[in-house]
Amino acid sequence: MTDERDVRGWLATAEAPDFRLDLRHTVATGREKARQRRIRRVAGTVALGLAAIVAVPGAIAIASRDRTDSLPDDPAASASASASGAPATIPDAGPDACRYHLLPVPDDPAVKELKDPQVVVSAVDPTGRWAVGWIASNDRQTQLMILWENGKARLMPPETKNGHPIAVNEQGQVLGKSGLNEYGAVGSWVYRNGSFDRLGIPAGYPGHDLNGINAAGDVLGYVVYHQAGATGLQSRVAVWKAGDLSTPQLLPNPRNALWGAERFGSDGTILGSLQPGMRPYVWAGPGTGRELSGPSDTESPRLRDSNGDWVVGDTGTGRRVFRWRLSTGERTEVPIPSLPGFRAGGMTGITVRSDGEVAIIGRQEDPAAGPDSPLLLLRNGQKKVLPAPDGFWASGSHMSTGGSIVYGEVIRSLEPNEQKKDMPAAVYWTC
Repeated sequence: MTDERDVRGWLATAEAPDFRLDLRHTVATGREKARQRRIRRVAGTVALGLAAIVAVPGAIAIASRDRTDSLPDDPAASASASASGAPATIPDAGPDACRYHLLPVPDDPAVKELKDPQVVVSAVDPTGRWAVGWIASNDRQTQLMILWENGKARLMPPETKNGHPIAVNEQGQVLGKSGLNEYGAVGSWVYRNGSFDRLGIPAGYPGHDLNGINAAGDVLGYVVYHQAGATGLQSRVAVWKAGDLSTPQLLPNPRNALWGAERFGSDGTILGSLQPGMRPYVWAGPGTGRELSGPSDTESPRLRDSNGDWVVGDTGTGRRVFRWRLSTGERTEVPIPSLPGFRAGGMTGITVRSDGEVAIIGRQEDPAAGPDSPLLLLRNGQKKVLPAPDGFWASGSHMSTGGSIVYGEVIRSLEPNEQKKDMPAAVYWTC
């Protein structure tokens, strides 16, 4: 059980998708000033943001849990340029760059009615085959969900209008919610096999929120409640099993500790942290909970992914990345190759393969890199640029396990004194 102060401690700082994207940059230079702010609020002033990441191997016939699927060369080549003016293709940026592709939007009357639309990717499955996001009018009064499969877009049913996509799994099953109240999610659902299955909330729990869905269709989240004599809210980690979404299983707390689960790893392990101290913690089933060593009391790593014997995380600021080998308990720091000021991209910007190879999306935030620092993918000690069209800058932190496919947005760099708002266009890169 967790009181409100504990909730603040291990949840309030967690990144989580804000489905009303806030992307800003300095008008004078066109430089990105702020990334996507990913915040969900629950229980009044208590920010219970839990990361929404997808996980777990499943329907795709892959021998290992590593994701090596590739999308068609250019499914968006015939797509018209977005309202932001982002082109469908750009010239090849060379061997040290990934290949850019504009994601299409559905050819639907509801989409055509949107004024100055912006398109954002919210989540990607570990194979990179599926992505879910939204297209919204620039005043953000109307928001429609899009599901992409192998780069081809389709509009989700009308019931999802103005809702929030949370995650998508390898089956193409989408986890979402209809809205928010002071306790968290409202109208949570899984869309699968062409229909909606609602998540049930047990009696006595006025609130809940969601983290992700694995390939089996299990949903990870938490429920909140009031306890007599306690100050503020209590919370419990919850798993809704695919075969019975009506009643969640409430996971126990470890002895003498409180924990918060934030995401599924690529292999289905639940990744979270223990209180006090935000200590990294992994849980794969009853009796398997395990605390991982951190570098110091002041740099508690946030776990980002797991795959077999390996777990990876960063210090939250993205300045340092760590990898653990579960069989030996060894923790090592992942080297960043000669990039002063490099910062990893956050909750879904770090993945690990079953062989321990780590992929990192980030940006070199250093004056020496110039005002328009490129978005980078680091893998195998090498870096690749995630290019943007001329006059645009790239933002992205969703990728397949191993980083062969990266999803994000490109945003037009505004000219000085230009009043037009940012209108991101959804893209992906093949690396």
